[in-house]
Amino acid sequence: MAARKAQELVHHLLMHSGAAWFQVHHLLGQGGFGKVLSVTRSDSGERFAMKAILKHGSASASTNSKMIKQAQVERRILRRVDHPFIIDLHCAFQTHDKLLLVLEICPGGDLKSHVSRCGRFPPEVAAFCAAQVLLALEYLHTHQIVHRDIKLENILLDGEGYVRVTDFNVAKLLEERRTFSMKGTLFCMAPEVIQKKGHDVSADFWSYGVLIYELLTGGPPFYSSDKQELKRQILGMSPRHFHVAFPPDMPTACRMLLQQLIVREPKLRLGARRQDIPIMKAHPFFGRLDWDRLFERQLPSPLKQSVEVVAQSRAARNQRYPLATCDHELAPSYLSRQSSALVEDWDYVAPTG
Repeated sequence: MAARKAQELVHHLLMHSGAAWFQVHHLLGQGGFGKVLSVTRSDSGERFAMKAILKHGSASASTNSKMIKQAQVERRILRRVDHPFIIDLHCAFQTHDKLLLVLEICPGGDLKSHVSRCGRFPPEVAAFCAAQVLLALEYLHTHQIVHRDIKLENILLDGEGYVRVTDFNVAKLLEERRTFSMKGTLFCMAPEVIQKKGHDVSADFWSYGVLIYELLTGGPPFYSSDKQELKRQILGMSPRHFHVAFPPDMPTACRMLLQQLIVREPKLRLGARRQDIPIMKAHPFFGRLDWDRLFERQLPSPLKQSVEVVAQSRAARNQRYPLATCDHELAPSYLSRQSSALVEDWDYVAPTG
């Protein structure tokens, strides 16, 4: 009973002055949705990443409505999931003009920055990262969630060098067997998504194949600055890019897995069936990986040192270029239940213990 009352008190405080709990430090990233900020919780000193989504970021009312609905899906998914390789949601609250998600912070940055730094990963390091993403996808798909934007930028590294799948901005709860909307990032988008023929969880495994290819080579299998040409490459309509090209030094096990994942017919793609997950885990690409110890985070990460270097570099950069945050950016603002700015079913505090 005491724990429940404490939880209700925290929820009440968030509703009244949530933003006052957090001190903003610097910008972690930004996009069409808004910003991601590094923040500290004032009462405990804990560090978090705060995703600030603008309620009225577009001049179009319909676009704003879609953005808010998608943000609600993201919050609903993050509230449901509990997995060692998926980002944790600490709490969610709102001001008059923003929806705010307070997430665990990952000091190692994203996989894109690490690949850019070293050019490409050795196969064993790529397999270590890919195995964690596979466990996260297995969990999501078991819970009828399709991510729809698996890419290096959406895979973060924590302080120990383990991955966190993040950014569920275009994710979908599969209430039916398939969904038809075209969502995601084009260069890693499955053919069936581009064609709007309807897609399911197997679309994530095309993107997963693209991610592994990037880890191993430093670049995507399909790319063009011309969107139409890029679509033709992905759909196999460009004669020069009908087949995926592999570097001559890529190990056979890596090629074998990619040839089973980057398959244009979704029914033939590895991952299309539930029984494909054990097959994938036994694939030579992953060697003799102890999956149970990996899940328990008992294996030493080959990226621990790289994470420390990236974290130190980011800290130094943030000191040189501090974020000029206006005091009113996260000003506390009480929203009554009658306020027209209130987004229903948004505020949330994660259970403790």
